[in-house]
Amino acid sequence: MAKTNSAPVKAWIWIMAILSIGVALGAIRYLVPGAPGGAPEVLGNAMARYGALTAHAAVAMIAMAIGPFQFIRKLRTARPALHRRMGQVYVACCLIGGAFGLSLVT
Repeated sequence: MAKTNSAPVKAWIWIMAILSIGVALGAIRYLVPGAPGGAPEVLGNAMARYGALTAHAAVAMIAMAIGPFQFIRKLRTARPALHRRMGQVYVACCLIGGAFGLSLVT
């Protein structure tokens, strides 16, 4: 296998991680019902009153936080069981978050 320059790959992973964590941090305001800073049209959704928005934000934040780690080659090769478990958690969070997100669509 040809050796590739890993500097652009590492930069790409860091950019993706920083942006993912930034989006996850922006969703914190939806974890606390009635917290200031939430979009009125989102908070006005009927399902938001039943905790769907909070659940969607919580599991989506977990997925956004662990997603970039799936692309780290060293983690995949040195700790394949951890990589696999993180992938399972990521997929579960995406499915659960997606289901709650769909319940918010009106």
